[in-house]
Amino acid sequence: MKRNHLILLLALLFFIGCKKDENPQPTITNTGICSGLSFYKSFPNPKNGVGYLGAFSHKMALSNTHIYGINGDGLFQLDFEGNIKNLLGPAEGVSSVQMDVDGKLYVFDFSKFRIYDAGFNLLETHIHNGVVDDDYVGLNSADRVVSCEKTDFDVKIYSYTTDTIIKVFGEFGLNDGQFGTAITRVDGDGIGNIYVDTKSSSPQIFDKLGNFIGKIETYDYVKTWLGGYVTYGASGVATFKSPDGTNKGTFYASSGSGFIDVRLSPDQNTLVIATRTEIHVYKK
Repeated sequence: MKRNHLILLLALLFFIGCKKDENPQPTITNTGICSGLSFYKSFPNPKNGVGYLGAFSHKMALSNTHIYGINGDGLFQLDFEGNIKNLLGPAEGVSSVQMDVDGKLYVFDFSKFRIYDAGFNLLETHIHNGVVDDDYVGLNSADRVVSCEKTDFDVKIYSYTTDTIIKVFGEFGLNDGQFGTAITRVDGDGIGNIYVDTKSSSPQIFDKLGNFIGKIETYDYVKTWLGGYVTYGASGVATFKSPDGTNKGTFYASSGSGFIDVRLSPDQNTLVIATRTEIHVYKK
């Protein structure tokens, strides 16, 4: 009799465990470079500002200890418990926030960008007069900004120390170094490489001067960082952002509930998945 009760209990637990969650958490696999990550905590996305990427905006950055984002109140800092630790506002006109390999924050608006330390102390202000006032902005080395507009087929490399455009590269086409559709994402890494993504082909890699290096198969890239696809909602079709094997890994995944932003901390100990309404934290 006790044996039968045990079998029934195990069957019940199995049924409960297999029951579909009506509001599923994003899931990751733990066989890649992020091995050992497990779900830590979820909390509301502040005013739905960080993770809403319907316009492919750069509105979130991640350090080893904090999440940085932009919403209607300004630039804010969250800890991994969901508490707002710092607020710098308002954010009128701010289009992007980026973090370099040294932990400095780059906050871009329509005419200038400011550089802050992780505590929101202002370090530098640079006037770019619209040179980098584009839809997609990234960093590819200590003094260089890469940018493009969502209707364009070329990328600008801008040096803010000399206030000059170093190079413009890219054109319409189907060959290496060309783009079959308008660019949907551009970013860089700490060693100068530039990554350009479109909807029509694999992400392409360029050196710091815009010379074509190679391509990245999206699936292989996602496997490298996470051991498999990241999924949320109905599907998990991933596109890349910033595959830098030395200090950061970030990509976007299109799902049934819209775009989600997935960012890995520089020490690879924390993964943050931001949706339009929630932020989910995974830790080692």
